[in-house]
Amino acid sequence: MKHIFIINTYTNKNIATLEELIHKVARKYQLDYAIYKTMYAHHAYELAQTYADRYSIVYAVGGDGTIFEVLNGMDLNSTLAIIPFGSGNDFYRMICKKRPLEKVIEDTINGTVAQIDYGTINDRRFLNTSSIGIDSMINYEASRLIHQKKINKSFAYTLSIIKNAIDLKPFSLRLIIDDEVRLDKEFYICSIMNGAYYGNGAYAAPLAKLDDGFFDVVLAYDIKTHNLIPALIKYLKGHHLNDQRFKMIKAKKITIIAQSNTLGQSDGESEYEIRREIICHHKGLKLLVPKNAYFLRSSS
Repeated sequence: MKHIFIINTYTNKNIATLEELIHKVARKYQLDYAIYKTMYAHHAYELAQTYADRYSIVYAVGGDGTIFEVLNGMDLNSTLAIIPFGSGNDFYRMICKKRPLEKVIEDTINGTVAQIDYGTINDRRFLNTSSIGIDSMINYEASRLIHQKKINKSFAYTLSIIKNAIDLKPFSLRLIIDDEVRLDKEFYICSIMNGAYYGNGAYAAPLAKLDDGFFDVVLAYDIKTHNLIPALIKYLKGHHLNDQRFKMIKAKKITIIAQSNTLGQSDGESEYEIRREIICHHKGLKLLVPKNAYFLRSSS
């Protein structure tokens, strides 16, 4: 089995130290391995497409965006592994707590393979989330501040939340859920969650499971203007489950139709679409995780 490490170099973190740790652990366990570093935007996708075949384990070494690119490039007969090296690492919050990087690498290499769900939105795969609404606007603006203005990620998200909460307008959408439930409304939030966290730690779907065959769909509408910011704060903290302003639905398939090209995001990657077909692929992905991974304890 070949172990392929794809490192996202678009980070302020110490890549040289990371490489040394990978070499150290890989040699310790006498792995057949290779390390590839990204050189430009979307290079992780190209590297996964080239090297991640059915006989390999491909390690996405970065954040949620790196996972997104590797997942879309890899052969689904291969096995995905994650080494959290991004600034948010929202999906990894479902796997393990923060600990020394060498321990993460070693525990993952010696881990267990779990069959988990993943999603597709039109022709793209995603692992954690796909959404339309204020969260997509926050993500878009925060990414701009981080990449163009070189602002710290936490501060960038805080600024983006404030700006978008002040200027917030709902999106007119038609939702068809599992070919049965139809909603034509103006939504503030329409989040399709496979994992529980996104957007730099927002606890959107506290009841989410990675292998139950369902998305947790979080919807927010009919919120009075003066209640928007308090409602958003509850949502970000995961305190919205019993709030009637939020609707929570388990679903396998969601069709979202907008009136025009509408901004959304999938695993932090922004996109504009009019129509989105979002499907949950039950246990369609092999994921190598440490044996003490959180989600394995509540596996269905």
